[in-house]
Amino acid sequence: MKNLYLLIILSLGNLAQCQLSDKHEELPNDSTIGQRIVGTWVSEEQWYTNHYRECVITLSSNGSLMSRQRMFSNAATNEWLYEGIWQIKDGVLIETITKVSGPTPHEPVGEVSYSRIVAIDHNKLIYNAGGQTISLKRKGE
Repeated sequence: MKNLYLLIILSLGNLAQCQLSDKHEELPNDSTIGQRIVGTWVSEEQWYTNHYRECVITLSSNGSLMSRQRMFSNAATNEWLYEGIWQIKDGVLIETITKVSGPTPHEPVGEVSYSRIVAIDHNKLIYNAGGQTISLKRKGE
């Protein structure tokens, strides 16, 4: 019975991988990803009826980054500003925080995050981070 569950889980994983690969072209090399990713990206999402999050991140061609994250609710609005550096290595966006301001808790200075790029074009950036798939739009598009 355990083997049956394992087989089902593996099959679903393979199905999901096939669906992802059908939807997205093969990723370009790191240099091309690095060129395409430069710019300002926006993510907006609603978590609950009264909770909303907005993230704007600017990745500069010199390897620096600036990010503003806002959380809105009926009770309050909080904002965090992050500065750091970024690079692409083996299809992974690596970001290191060098400066942060905003209410605690927040990610600490020195925190490094790794995000596997799934797809990128002029208008859209999709990546996996922490088990979640995140989709961003280029600002102004």
